[in-house]
Amino acid sequence: EILFFTPHTIEEIFANITQLGAATEKQAEAEALVAKLRASVAELERLTANLPRVTACLLEWVDPPFCGGHWTEEMMRIAGGHD
Repeated sequence: EILFFTPHTIEEIFANITQLGAATEKQAEAEALVAKLRASVAELERLTANLPRVTACLLEWVDPPFCGGHWTEEMMRIAGGHD
């Protein structure tokens, strides 16, 4: 079986972890990891909710400069930034 993951959001990453857990007979471990990750994201959102948004540029590579894609804008928003 070949699994092919192309997540574009953090929620899709969590779904991929769950799919991988099911495929490897590690469903419980995958679900526990996803629960822990969701709790971490929720806590970070709570901590940054009332902070002023900081404008920033998130780069995946610096030579040559390459802007992050997929879920990086979502991560920046959760962390209190604005791309």
